Amino acid sequence: MANIIFTPPLETTMSTLQGQRVLNNRFQLQEMVGSGGMGVVYRGIDRKTQQEVAIKLLNYEMSDVPEAKLALEREARKEQQCQHPNLIKTFGFYQEVDAGYKVMEYLKGNSLKRVMQEFKLHRVTVKGKVLQEILQIIRQMLMGLSEMHGRGLVHSDIKPSNVIILPSGQVKLFDFGIVRSVHNPAVARTTQTPANEASIFDPTTVAAFTPVYASFEMLTGLSPSQSDDVYAVGCILFELLSGVHPYHRVSATEAVENNMTCQCPKGLKSSLWDVLKPAVALRKIDRYPSAAEFLAALDAVQKRKRFWFF
Repeated sequence: MANIIFTPPLETTMSTLQGQRVLNNRFQLQEMVGSGGMGVVYRGIDRKTQQEVAIKLLNYEMSDVPEAKLALEREARKEQQCQHPNLIKTFGFYQEVDAGYKVMEYLKGNSLKRVMQEFKLHRVTVKGKVLQEILQIIRQMLMGLSEMHGRGLVHSDIKPSNVIILPSGQVKLFDFGIVRSVHNPAVARTTQTPANEASIFDPTTVAAFTPVYASFEMLTGLSPSQSDDVYAVGCILFELLSGVHPYHRVSATEAVENNMTCQCPKGLKSSLWDVLKPAVALRKIDRYPSAAEFLAALDAVQKRKRFWFF
């Protein structure tokens, strides 16, 4: 699930909230369904609509960090800007006397992380229908990211556990906790993002990304780029196709330092490798500049025949 914030009194623990507290006389907390570095996510009930929702609150350690509340509010605003079938739907950021929290749609499905674990456990052969399904997952991820990139936003923490696959096959990206803005004045005018937001809050100071899916540029502190997300999706696609991370789960900085190269997965046709290789390039100059360009290249090769394995 995705993201929420809670600022309880110091003597209050998250366990006292479970199944008991009603926020704003509307959102009933039920069970905890996830947790991360900053927040805790609960399944809840919107008593106004009687629908299940996901509610993200700050965890106890972050509850007294002023920047964390700002981070959660910012996260909710970013998600509300991006309305797309492949992005989680956020209903809003709410506050009461002692709490601020985010309310989202409640997603029932499997994480891509779990799917990848099942692939490895059962030694699934990647060809035919399985390959088609993998590429459809990646296409949907790229479509969601294209919406974000079109608004000048970079997700910055794409990883298998932040991707949910619904029973229908629909893919949803979530956890916009460290979304960053690309410095593009033409785009910024359409995103309703305060011009000085970067000076107000740097999301990476209160939230952590995942090094094995983070680009070299992100790890070395360079300005955010849409190609940061491209690298993460490329690594995921490579892992889905081969069962291993393109750089054996070391960070991009370590891969650069050790002059590591990425080899074509065994049995993969050169036409698909030609599409994948730029996505996992360690240097931005060699990588697709955006999710839209990665998607266009993938769609082009899918229109041709006989690019599959073997």
